[in-house]
Amino acid sequence: MLNFGIAKNFLYPPALFTGVWLLSLIGVALSGNTFYAVSTGALLVYFIGALAFSIGGLLTFSPVVHTSCQPDLFTTDEMKRIHVVLDCILLIAIVCFPYYLKTITTDVSIDDELYFAKQRSLNVEANAISSDRDFSAIKNLVVVTTFLAMALHYENDGTFARRWRAYAGIGLALIYGGLTGTKGNAVWLILTLAFITALRGEKLHIAKMAAALLLAIVLFGISLLFVSYQQDTSDSLLTSVQLVSGTIQNYWLGGLIAFEQIYQSPDSMESTQHLNRFFLETANGFGANFTIPSIHAAYTNISPYQDSNTYTIYISYFKDFGWTGVLLSMLLLGYGLTWNFLIVRNKKSVIPVMYSSSFAVGLLLSVHAEHFILSLNFYIKFFLFFYFIYYFVGQNKLHEIRSGK
Repeated sequence: MLNFGIAKNFLYPPALFTGVWLLSLIGVALSGNTFYAVSTGALLVYFIGALAFSIGGLLTFSPVVHTSCQPDLFTTDEMKRIHVVLDCILLIAIVCFPYYLKTITTDVSIDDELYFAKQRSLNVEANAISSDRDFSAIKNLVVVTTFLAMALHYENDGTFARRWRAYAGIGLALIYGGLTGTKGNAVWLILTLAFITALRGEKLHIAKMAAALLLAIVLFGISLLFVSYQQDTSDSLLTSVQLVSGTIQNYWLGGLIAFEQIYQSPDSMESTQHLNRFFLETANGFGANFTIPSIHAAYTNISPYQDSNTYTIYISYFKDFGWTGVLLSMLLLGYGLTWNFLIVRNKKSVIPVMYSSSFAVGLLLSVHAEHFILSLNFYIKFFLFFYFIYYFVGQNKLHEIRSGK
């Protein structure tokens, strides 16, 4: 509530982050004996992390911050160029879909009733190849359609022409992502689009965000049925609902319980989500040969009958760097995310809006894992895509380069 009082807005990153963790800890408390207990020490990590993040946010309130950022003022001709390029990318994504489908079904037939489960297994195996950096065209198509859906949603002004393009782009992104057998793509996209809407309106509408969250949970539950429980022989709808609801509870709260193992014994498992992972992967992409473990951590029991391999955002901070890592990482993260948020609120620039929407989802999912440093590759592609659309093409930088300006 103190964080909310500072900015009078739940989109303010410290307010959003502490709110998510408050609700999650309440969820743990209400779960009773469903999970093992969390020690005072682990709870202290959560509190100190939230406090450091909040202080980092406060440090951005300075008169010298954001003075160099100017609002986006695109002319009519520039907007026409932007819309034409977005339309071309949408058309390319549609035309390339048969090729994408043929390529992604090389190892698993689309007619296989266990297609999604097997595709998920292939993705897990691919991530277990420690020294390879995957720059496959298939993954890039999935990423491009995700960015395209965000841009088309951003440009949706309510007119029929812009609305159907936005819906087409979102549907295409969901199909591209869904065919990989990954459960989180739809969740990330739906929540990101909801935050784009909220950031453009400068206010988080609780009812609309709750609807988006409910839709994301439903899509995640459907994904679970296809990916994880399709082989379940039970014909009972009630049993299926119980399986899905229990798994969703595990994904939401399991990391807070599993982190207890990291807190008690940081060296008890391999560091699969170390902060240097992006840099080692990038080096391998340029010819190095560093050994990098699978990003999927080992499993830990969180109850007598459940386990989890997610350990919250603090697996990347506390495990390898201890209390110093928690304090510095959360302080810098709070500063950086709030700095970007204030640019959005004061200047309304396109790229900061897109980044803030994605960062907001990362904060929601911070109870699951670290979604910032580990996602640097994604965020670099993110910047290149939107810079190309809105500034290189929109503001005709190529013409300026040719004319020597």
